[in-house]
Amino acid sequence: MGEAEAKAFLEAGERHLTAGEHQAAEQAFRSAVVAAPDSALAHSKLGVALAHSGNLDAAITEFSKSIALQPGYAPAYSNLGNAYRQKGMLEDALVAYERAVALDPDYWVGHQ
Repeated sequence: MGEAEAKAFLEAGERHLTAGEHQAAEQAFRSAVVAAPDSALAHSKLGVALAHSGNLDAAITEFSKSIALQPGYAPAYSNLGNAYRQKGMLEDALVAYERAVALDPDYWVGHQ
């Protein structure tokens, strides 16, 4: 399987996140990771769902996997920064945000 097979799960997860259905989003993104285990996007999205559910340590693990798979993926660094910030790890958050902006200077989320 791969990215094409994961697409439907990713889209479902996004719909669930938008609706505030974090557990359903997590399940959809977990399915996306199973379908495409080498997808930085799937791991990052799973991390977002986990963070929304308050499981910050698991979210950080998923963002780190995303970065390991695709070191140039700015959204994963930004999401990692958010999780660190929520945990009160402000220096780590700043490093992650700076990396996101360094990778993509036009990535407006990283500037926030």
